[in-house]
Amino acid sequence: MFFFVLMGLLVMHCESVIVEHVINVTTLGTEALLLCGGTNESMTMWTMVRDDGKVEGDLAGNEAKYRSFLNGTALVVINVQLEDVGDYTCVLGNGSKKLFHLQVAAHFPRTHHFPRSEYLVEGEDFCKECYPVGSTKELHIIWRKDDSELMLDEHVVLKPGNATGLDIENATLCVFEARRPTDAGNYSCTAINAAGSQTISFRLRVKDRLGALWPFIGIIIEAILLFTIIFICEKRRKKNEEEDEFDIMPQKIRSKSEKPKKHHKPLFRTTTAP
Repeated sequence: MFFFVLMGLLVMHCESVIVEHVINVTTLGTEALLLCGGTNESMTMWTMVRDDGKVEGDLAGNEAKYRSFLNGTALVVINVQLEDVGDYTCVLGNGSKKLFHLQVAAHFPRTHHFPRSEYLVEGEDFCKECYPVGSTKELHIIWRKDDSELMLDEHVVLKPGNATGLDIENATLCVFEARRPTDAGNYSCTAINAAGSQTISFRLRVKDRLGALWPFIGIIIEAILLFTIIFICEKRRKKNEEEDEFDIMPQKIRSKSEKPKKHHKPLFRTTTAP
């Protein structure tokens, strides 16, 4: 008698057993396969409980979103989106159940990528939002600078962000009154949840406040130097010419002032003897 009671309890326990499976989807828009049993199994129903608590039944009947095969024991979720995240339950003909938890790994959509470099003038404020998508459970963001932990103070702060409709803590990085060179460097944002993670990064370049004037100032300095060199060379040339004229002028003056001397032949009186 005790043996039959024990067997009955075991059968009841086996019928109520729920086997959990975690299905990770790395990117939105892909498909997820949920396999409840083998080809010899008979299927009763697929149900789903979303993360927001909404319940859906008879999923196999929604052919626009789901595709079933193998006597209904296999279910494919088509074009997985955030609203598809949740717990899927299948009930086989023998009463056994399986629970599948579908989740989307934290990642960044193709439309959201940081540029390689961000340019900022010294003294300006700068904010950059990092908005990933994925299962919201345990979703968090880590910021790093030059592969080290980002040091926060009243000058560098992190704020929540909701660019994708999700309120995510520390999603926005703000740098107030940027300083150089301390604020310049490589910044990275890593989104993490239970299903996976992804990192994107950019380089912040802080320009000098007078950076735009330096080329103009350089042109002015070059012009002044060129004018000075020309002026000095011209002055030396004139000086050399004056010295040459001074050396030549006395000779010309002497040549003009000196009259040619007339050479008088001596007059000799010739006397004839009487």
